[in-house]
Amino acid sequence: MNDAILIKVLVVHDDPLVCAGLITTLRDQAGFDLVGLCGFGCHACDDPSDHCPDVVVTDYEHGIELVANARAQPLRRQSGPHVLIVTTRQSEREIRHAMEMGARGYLVQGCALIDLVDAVRALGSGLRHVGALAAQ
Repeated sequence: MNDAILIKVLVVHDDPLVCAGLITTLRDQAGFDLVGLCGFGCHACDDPSDHCPDVVVTDYEHGIELVANARAQPLRRQSGPHVLIVTTRQSEREIRHAMEMGARGYLVQGCALIDLVDAVRALGSGLRHVGALAAQ
């Protein structure tokens, strides 16, 4: 696959087992480049470098923190990564809150692995994605 069309993905999840599963699933997919882990306090995405991910796959709390930080910095909002939240939280209020805050995607843990792959591809292409379990 051409390097120019790789989607750079950062996975940071508060549940180590879920994090390992997300990384393993995405690492084996064509078209994805998993970038090095970075703490949420880092400034890796303050400039448009090769190290800034296109998509961040994360848990609910960190996802809300990322989109809130992006909202507070107008320049970063337009060039920062798209946030895909993967969580057990599935109330309409929580999903709506995350999407209104600026998350671009939302999946409920327990979804099919292809849903994760499709969501990352959609966000990497600039689209939004809400998984079937979250949409219910």
